[in-house]
Amino acid sequence: MTDVYHMYDAGLQANIVQWQGDHFGSQEGRGEGFPIDVQVLLFDNGNILMQYADDVEGGSGSTRGIQDADPPTTGLLHSCNTPGSVFGGLAILFQPPVPCGGGMPCVLTCPTDITVSNDANQCGAVVNYPPPTTSGDCGTITCTPPSGSFFPVGTTMVNCTDVVVPGRSGAACSFAVTVNDTQPPTLTCPANVTAAGTATDGCVITAVVTYAAPTVSDNCPAVGAVTCVPPSGSTFNEGTTTVTCTATDAAGNAGNCSFTVTVGGAGTFGACVIDDFSGDSWSIVTDPTSPIYRYWRYRVAATGETFCGVAESLAIRPGRSLTAADTIDPRFHMNANLNYGANSGTVQVTDVLTGRQFRIRDRNLANTPACP
Repeated sequence: MTDVYHMYDAGLQANIVQWQGDHFGSQEGRGEGFPIDVQVLLFDNGNILMQYADDVEGGSGSTRGIQDADPPTTGLLHSCNTPGSVFGGLAILFQPPVPCGGGMPCVLTCPTDITVSNDANQCGAVVNYPPPTTSGDCGTITCTPPSGSFFPVGTTMVNCTDVVVPGRSGAACSFAVTVNDTQPPTLTCPANVTAAGTATDGCVITAVVTYAAPTVSDNCPAVGAVTCVPPSGSTFNEGTTTVTCTATDAAGNAGNCSFTVTVGGAGTFGACVIDDFSGDSWSIVTDPTSPIYRYWRYRVAATGETFCGVAESLAIRPGRSLTAADTIDPRFHMNANLNYGANSGTVQVTDVLTGRQFRIRDRNLANTPACP
């Protein structure tokens, strides 16, 4: 016998052993002991394929197959090398420790169902999971989608199977990967809004304010409409009101943002006085372009009462004087006389229904705080 050559073929998943030997017995015209090439393929799954050819060259270290035989003379395929399948009389006996067939069937046990949250700013998540556990006679296990795949939001079934080979039926199992969308939409509100008063509601200055809708983005599509409270186009009272805007995505996650709307404020009233002792205050709108021109308001510091009206007359001599009168209002009458030259002023308001009178005397107009 010549040297024995061995190699492993990853593509075939088999160890290949080849040698040249002498034929036992005689053949017409050849006599006994003529040379033959013998090749044995030991597959990973346990199958054994024996091939031989005569009148050929000896094997070499790079041997793959029987050389110079077209086709080679093929011996027997011993499926799965089960006990008794490789019989006596062969040159060698091959029998792996665990036969590929005839033993315990392959059983796959998949991991339990997996639930994760989406990756940041992604409508899904990359999910890694452990391989199924095996028992019995199993081959190569394949899972689809494989571990480390990107799974979209929702539930995806992962199917795992054992490779099917002769003499063994394939095993299978499955489990669910659920990716929950837990990321709320992102809203960007407009900048804070300041608006001048355009009307009055009783003694409260108001304005109808419209504003731009917030922009919205989300990691998944199908975000619902943006809702703002109070909505654009509402009537806002004087002072500062917070507007809160909300949007909800298909998964029920809510995102929000907020901004402020300020109506009136500094500059609404052009003239103001405060009583030296009581703290009562009086203000009047002096801008002729304002929709609420000549609107006046009196506040009682001790009780918080507020009286208001619209003066039928208003005369201003810049830097010198201001006079105003409201004598036809059925509820409150008002007279104001401010002398900027003398740095003093008086205001009187009369409740027509009750006869109550309220007076302001400001002996230092220069130190009056800014109008509210």
